[in-house]
Parts: sequence; structure tokens; C-alpha cells
Amino acid sequence: MSHNKEAEQKLIDATVEVYTRLGGNIRATAKEMGLSRACVRDRVKKVGLGKKPLAGGTRSGIEAKIKKLPAKGKIKRYILTSAQNNTYVNTDLLINL
Repeated sequence: MSHNKEAEQKLIDATVEVYTRLGGNIRATAKEMGLSRACVRDRVKKVGLGKKPLAGGTRSGIEAKIKKLPAKGKIKRYILTSAQNNTYVNTDLLINL
């Protein structure tokens, strides 16, 4: 390992130590070390840390309910939706929309 690679590895190790101690908080790590958040992200990424989890989770006890439509012109409905990054689409909900 060359001198530059050794020095770089020491900086990465120091960043990872602070990052781990601060519970994975990139902003706090950057502030404590006097680095940019991008620099901290790059360093922890090199050792395989800082990856966001893939979407996941479970559903239990949820069934789609199909109801008859009311008479035309009697009821107005509004559907409000939102989406969050890195989440799976609930297909039952999408079908019922």
C-alpha cells in the first residue's frame, strides 16, 4: 500500500469511527470533523456503510372492500394520495383507486 493510500485509509477509518459513534448521523459527523456532508458520505460509502434500506415491511389483516357506486350526481369524492421514496406500492390500494 502506498503512502497516499495509507493516509486515505486512515482518514476513512477516522470518519467511520466518528460516524459509528454518532449513530450514523452524517450531518453530525461532518460538523464534528469539519468536513462536508458529501465527503462523509463518500468515505462511509467506501466501506459499505450509509446505504439506505430497501423498501420493505408487511401487511396484515387488510382486504380490499368493493362497494356499489352511489347514484350519479349524488356524492362527490376526493382522493388525496401521497408517495414516499423507497417504498413499495400497495397494489390493493392502487386497484381500488
